[in-house]
Amino acid sequence: MIVGKKGMEGVSKDPQPMFVQFVLRPLWQVYQAALDKDGDKGMLEKVIKNFNLSVPPRELQNKDPKVVLQAVMSRWLPLAETVLSMVVTCMPDPVAAQSARISRLLPKRELTEDEIVLNSDVVTEAEHVRKCVEACDSSDGAPCVAFVSKMFAVPNKMIPQRDHHSMGEGAESDECFLAFARIFSGILRSGQKVFVLSALYDPLKGEAMQKHIQEAEIQSFIL
Repeated sequence: MIVGKKGMEGVSKDPQPMFVQFVLRPLWQVYQAALDKDGDKGMLEKVIKNFNLSVPPRELQNKDPKVVLQAVMSRWLPLAETVLSMVVTCMPDPVAAQSARISRLLPKRELTEDEIVLNSDVVTEAEHVRKCVEACDSSDGAPCVAFVSKMFAVPNKMIPQRDHHSMGEGAESDECFLAFARIFSGILRSGQKVFVLSALYDPLKGEAMQKHIQEAEIQSFIL
């Protein structure tokens, strides 16, 4: 489309991307209105009215500008809900994404023919596990594969599902370990025993790898 000079009149000489105009600029205006001494307080009222936000007047009249800003933003765009909704909207579901990630999660290992023959059972089982992880297989017969990204100790009283009375006063510890885990295949159940493999574990090295394997029991879940 060719636009003449007249058609360009009134058009900004420095046009901004739509993301800047409709996403960043409103955020900047709210921040400026709340944090600057000479900010446009009417801008905050406009946002509250347009989005039908319920912000108590006492929070808007607070002398701390950061409290005022947080009062508006936490009701307009709550961080947890906003980020999670964008993840759900923009990110592919686990099954669709797994085919693209499997090469990094469980990269295929180059083996010689002799290694394949000598470790045929291990190679077959490893390939079965890889296919189940790639398909996000959650059937009862699928191998249970979970990745623990972080572990930390917390007081037992912080765990609502924990039966504190059954533990008694003679409990060995007042703390327990929580693990953040992502299940890639199979099912985890309370009371289930699992093998914890360290990063150095190599299934082809047999008995030499026993020091890199620990057995643990799943006591409970927090979802």
